[in-house]
Amino acid sequence: MEDSDKNFEEFIILHRASIRIPKDRFKIKEINYEDEEDFFIINIDYHDLFEIIKTGQNLSFSQLFGRALARTRVNKPLQSIWTFISKEDLEKTNNKDAGDSLFFQIIRNIKNIILSQPIAVILWQKNDVVFGAVLKDDEIKTSGPYKNFTEAEIKIQQILKEAL
Repeated sequence: MEDSDKNFEEFIILHRASIRIPKDRFKIKEINYEDEEDFFIINIDYHDLFEIIKTGQNLSFSQLFGRALARTRVNKPLQSIWTFISKEDLEKTNNKDAGDSLFFQIIRNIKNIILSQPIAVILWQKNDVVFGAVLKDDEIKTSGPYKNFTEAEIKIQQILKEAL
């Protein structure tokens, strides 16, 4: 394979693992973009990118990551970011059989985008139950299963209130 072919293939992989985000939506660190552009591109962390390529999930991951960003909100009193992924999100992006590591990749990337809070929480629905993961200081703790998103959110909020 010629160098130009290899470079083009690498470009395609990186492009598929990138997400276009309105630049006025989040506080961002270490992102370069053109001033006249309304969007910037976020490249997924190299380690996560390697895992995505290895599992063949590059496009489906990008689709799920976009859905996750759309369902992310900030809870200032609990100093946290909350992301929700429904069973339908997993089905529509061909990730219904995904393991926990996929959700860990998503929450790490969201935490790197939204820097305003020290804690990131992701809740995902799988097989009619909800699981959760909390990321703080590069450490992830999982919880669940819960009956629904409401139960998971209430229980994790209680834990965060006690910790603060």
